[in-house]
Amino acid sequence: MSGKTANFCIALLLYLTSAYAARKTLNSIIEVKICVPQPTNILELLRWFANIVNIDNYGTIRLTFDPNTDYGSHHYGNFENILDRSPSGYKYYTVGNIHKDSSKQLPPYVRSGSSGSIGWNRARIIFSATEYNGIWNIRQVYITQHYGTSIYNGTNYDPEHTYLITTNLLREFRGRSVAEIQQGATVSQRSNYGNTSTHLQGSYYSYQNTYIPQSYPRTTDQDNVLGNICLVLAVCFIVIVLIFLTNVNK
Repeated sequence: MSGKTANFCIALLLYLTSAYAARKTLNSIIEVKICVPQPTNILELLRWFANIVNIDNYGTIRLTFDPNTDYGSHHYGNFENILDRSPSGYKYYTVGNIHKDSSKQLPPYVRSGSSGSIGWNRARIIFSATEYNGIWNIRQVYITQHYGTSIYNGTNYDPEHTYLITTNLLREFRGRSVAEIQQGATVSQRSNYGNTSTHLQGSYYSYQNTYIPQSYPRTTDQDNVLGNICLVLAVCFIVIVLIFLTNVNK
């Protein structure tokens, strides 16, 4: 079997594994704490994000800032292919780099969270969003982290620690203090549709007679089952190809 063929098969396997990793779904603060290596400032970053966006009674998430300029947010090209291709009309954006000039808008508890630790400034939030009549609508939200640390740009994102998060998880962060989240205090579930749902006001948030796409987070069980099936099929396919190529070259 030629070296080029072997390299291609290995690259294909890595690509499929990366895509599967990004399909793992987190639905609660506890799951974030278990799955995401600590210490990073991901809990603080998620708390800020959950409270800066608007979530309505139907689970639709809307931005209250411009993802191209505010809070250090900017377009993310998904060049590592760790995420699914963004739907038509949507783009991926990333936020969380506390070294960007515009990130100074982030609250101090985000910028100083886990300061001095090896994981400081590694955590990021990625979201797919589209703009219609001045309103930014989010379809999916992910959390991820850089492989290592770099003063400004960091390294590539780690597909093994890239997770889709649900609207339910964001609601869990809303209305809770940093101390409650960090300490894992048991707090009675607040009314997600009363205290945590923000009613849109003013002309900027007016969305009558406009198309508002819904967010459709996949459930954890469905993702895990589908991901496992796809991964097994992919591995089986590659093994069959390798066996075939080996026999041909004999």
